[in-house]
Amino acid sequence: MDSVALLILSILFFVMSALSVYSVLRTPLVTYYLDAPDRRKMHTLQIPRIGGFAVLIAYGLSLGLVAIFSPEMLEKVLLNDTGLSIAFAALLVFVIGFFDDTTFVNVNVPVKFAFQFGIAIGVVYLFGISFQELYVFDHFVSLGEFGKILTIFWIVGVTNALNIIDGIDGLAGSVTISSLLIAAVVLFLSGNTDILFVVLPLIAVIGGFLVFNYPPAKLFAGDTGSLFFGSLVAILSVKVASLGSNGVDSLAAFYIAAFPVLEVWVSMIRRFSYARRGNKNFKDSIKQVVSPDNLHMHHRLIFKGYSHEQALHFLIFFAVSISSVAIILVLTDDIVLKSGAVLYSIVFLGMVLRRLDYGKKNYHNSSNSEAVRRVIAITGDSDYFEHSLRHFTRNRYWIARFERVSDIMGRRVDAFVVYNETVDHITMDIQRAMDIRSTSDRPIFFITDADIVTMPELQNKQVFFIRKPVDMPYLVHDIEKIVSNGGSTRFSEINGTLMVEANHAE
Repeated sequence: MDSVALLILSILFFVMSALSVYSVLRTPLVTYYLDAPDRRKMHTLQIPRIGGFAVLIAYGLSLGLVAIFSPEMLEKVLLNDTGLSIAFAALLVFVIGFFDDTTFVNVNVPVKFAFQFGIAIGVVYLFGISFQELYVFDHFVSLGEFGKILTIFWIVGVTNALNIIDGIDGLAGSVTISSLLIAAVVLFLSGNTDILFVVLPLIAVIGGFLVFNYPPAKLFAGDTGSLFFGSLVAILSVKVASLGSNGVDSLAAFYIAAFPVLEVWVSMIRRFSYARRGNKNFKDSIKQVVSPDNLHMHHRLIFKGYSHEQALHFLIFFAVSISSVAIILVLTDDIVLKSGAVLYSIVFLGMVLRRLDYGKKNYHNSSNSEAVRRVIAITGDSDYFEHSLRHFTRNRYWIARFERVSDIMGRRVDAFVVYNETVDHITMDIQRAMDIRSTSDRPIFFITDADIVTMPELQNKQVFFIRKPVDMPYLVHDIEKIVSNGGSTRFSEINGTLMVEANHAE
C-alpha cells in the first residue's frame, strides 16, 4: 500500500511542477526574470530564470493538496524534522530568490549570505539536524557544540556550491536528483524507510522542472532554484551523517554532495595556482580564489567541443560515479572495502581532472600581441562552437563568422574554420571549403564526423581535417602553430590529441 501511495504522491508532485513551469512561462512575469548572456555564461539568448520560483510554487501547492486529501500522508511528507527543515529552507529561499532573480532588483552578497546562514541556523537549532557524532572507519568522534557550528558552515557551503556549478542547461537539477537518490538509498538501507516520502516527491518536483530545463533549456532555475536545490542536498547529507550511531560511515555525507563540493575546491585551488603562476602576491592570489571565471568543468567541456547535452551527460556520470561511494560505505563494515571505495573516488577524480586538462598551461593564456592581430574566419551552423571559440580566444584573436565567401572578400584572414554540424550538411560545407580555396590560399580547418575518404574534392587542398568532439584549447594552439609556419605544418608537428589529418600540395 505504501508503495502505491508513494507512486501517486510522486506523480502528483511531478505533474504539479510541470504544470507550474508551463503556466509561469506563459505569463508576462517572465519579462522581469530574463537572464542576459555575458562573457561567463554559456547561453547566447535571453532566457527566463524563473524556474526555481515555479518549482517552489508547485512544491507548496502539492503539499496543500496532500493536506486536503490525505492528512495522514502529510505527516510522512512534511511533519517530521527533515520535511519541516526543507519547507523552512524553501520559504526563506523563496523570499530572497523571488527578488534576486528579477532584472530590476539586485540583492547584494551580504544579504544573500544572511538568508543562507538563517536557513542553516534554523535547520540546526529549530529542527535539530546537525553533525553530532561522526563515525569514520570504525572510529567515533563526538563533536558536541562544535558539530552545530560545523553543520551551519557545511549547509551554507553546499548551498553555494550548487549555485556555482549551475552553468549549463539541466546541470543543477540533474546533480540534485542524483544526490537525493543516493541519499534516499543510504537512508533506506540504514532502516529509515519513511524518508522516501520526503525525498521522492522532491525528486519528482525537480523532474517536472527538468522537462523544461533539459538542453536546450526553455528556462533556468535562477538563484531561487539553485539555492533551493543546494539546501536539499545539504540537509539530506547532514541527515546521512547523523546515521553514525547506526554504524553508517559519516564519509557518506560528503559523497552525497561530492560533485559540487569537489568542483568548488578544485576551482579555488586552480585560481590560486594561476594567480601565483602569474606572479601575484599572496593577498591578490587569495582575492582571485573567490573571483568568478569561465574555467569550471562545464566550461572546459564546452571548450572541448561538447554540446550542452553531451557536457551534461558527462558531468552527471561523474557525479553519480563519485556519489555512489556513499552506498558502498553503508553496505559494508569491511575497512578494506571502504578504503578501496574511497581510493576509487580519488583515482576517478584524478582521471576526470586530467581529461579536462586541469593544470595545463593551455588554459592559462597570456596576451600575445602577434596573436591579437590574427583573424580566424568561421562558417557553419553551430552557435555552440562559435561561442566556445570566441570565449576561449577572447582578447587574442578576431573571430569573424560568415555564410558566403563574398562576406569576407577583401579582408585579411589568417585561417578558416568550417564546422560541419551534421553529416546531412556535408555537401554544403564541402562547397563552402571549395569556395574558400578558390579565393584564398590560407589554411582551412574542416571539423566533421564524416569519413575523410568521402571528401576527395578536398584532398591536396591544404585542408586540415579534425574529428569531433574538438578540444578547443588544442585547436587554437594548432591553428596558431600552422599559421605561424605559413600553413605548411605536417601531421607529425601537429598536436596529436586533435587527431588531425592533413593533406598538402607538394
